[in-house]
Amino acid sequence: MVSYEVALGRVNEVAALTAENSRTQCIPLQEAVGNVVAKTFNSLVATPKHDTSAMDGYVVPSSVTRNASIDHPVVLEVCGTIAAGDDPGLHESHIDSSTLPCLEIMTGGIFPTKPISGYQMDACIKIEETSTVTDAKNARCRMIKLTRPVAAGEHRRVAGDDIKDGAALLSPGMTVQPQHILVLASIGVTEILVWKKPRVGLWSSGKEIATTGPGHVPDANGPYLTAALAEAGAHVSFLGTFPDDAREMATQLQRAAESEDFDLLITTGGVSVGKFDFLLPSLRRLGAAIEFHGLRIRPGHPVLFGTIPSRGAHSVPIFGLPGNPGAAAATFQFLVRPFIKCLLGKPPEKPIIAKLLPRRLEQGHLGKMPDGTGSHTLFKHGKIKQTPDGGFLVEISKEQSPAKVAPYLDANCWIQINEGKILDEEELDVACYPFKEFDILRIMQQFLQSFCRDEWIVAGHH
Repeated sequence: MVSYEVALGRVNEVAALTAENSRTQCIPLQEAVGNVVAKTFNSLVATPKHDTSAMDGYVVPSSVTRNASIDHPVVLEVCGTIAAGDDPGLHESHIDSSTLPCLEIMTGGIFPTKPISGYQMDACIKIEETSTVTDAKNARCRMIKLTRPVAAGEHRRVAGDDIKDGAALLSPGMTVQPQHILVLASIGVTEILVWKKPRVGLWSSGKEIATTGPGHVPDANGPYLTAALAEAGAHVSFLGTFPDDAREMATQLQRAAESEDFDLLITTGGVSVGKFDFLLPSLRRLGAAIEFHGLRIRPGHPVLFGTIPSRGAHSVPIFGLPGNPGAAAATFQFLVRPFIKCLLGKPPEKPIIAKLLPRRLEQGHLGKMPDGTGSHTLFKHGKIKQTPDGGFLVEISKEQSPAKVAPYLDANCWIQINEGKILDEEELDVACYPFKEFDILRIMQQFLQSFCRDEWIVAGHH
């Protein structure tokens, strides 16, 4: 059996070859959430395009308000209104006021670029900070009174203050989120180039799943992997349950490989060397190249990876995952997910490094460790939490049987303990992967809530 590191290297090599055939597509912006960006996206415009008002108010020349006060107010004539979308040039060329001019302006209205009656309109004062004045000689004339100085540039959004022309907004490998849609839509983008989702064909196997008799067992792996693959960014087709028949299994695998409908095939169960484990004989019938079958990992050591010849220029990769749900979940996380990420042009997932305390390094948690040295790479589920100093501690779930699924309800991460780690009395640094990549935010939030509550109690508040 080969090591996990060697196996992961082979997975990445095949994924890189498969990625050469990966396709991109332009899709409507509103449909892009969850897709992966295929190339750097630079803004072709600056926002806002013009200097605009941040408030409903009046555009004024700040220079004439320097000495404004309650005792010495400044009175200006309202010479027009600029709404959002209006061309301020219409006012610039038609106003000839014998008094100090100003313009009513709505939020988003464009500032005049040319002087009006010789005054540069360079600031905005909010409506509620002004009062109306009646002109005894001309009741139709609108006048406002200012009782404080207005600073140059006040409530004025400068062109390009939000998004710069040419600014890099999205990078290849980023997963599109709703907030990205907000930014792109604001500059007029209507579609975006993304990687097409990898097409995955998925089977379960086992007589106990297919039967309807007393020995029937519900299929946990099929629904789980369908959901997990979709969450990872793949388009999944569940193709059913294999019969316990090597010839029929080979027929279905060949049909899928030659259809050119799939970038990856995955089976669960039937991957070991027992009497009813038919995956390896089926693949041999098809002349498949086996990259590895059996790894020094726990759980999931029978896992298989290879490629099946197809009608196209490239073979179709296939993973044979173990049937035990815990083993299937572990091998998906540490082998299949990296493969999918590579096809999508996404970087490898970065783990959180956490301290595994000595009291958790027990045989009941980790399995037999000859001479204190790990002969296998271990994948365990557990709970990670943040410490007051900003570090992380992780606890391994007590029950680690790959056939049991209840512990996953309380766990929030995978823990990787590399082959060769010496399990002595010292604390051990381990790599942790939250079940969801963004769970780290929730973990930190839970810590902050708990820490603040504890501090409140210690301080004597109840």
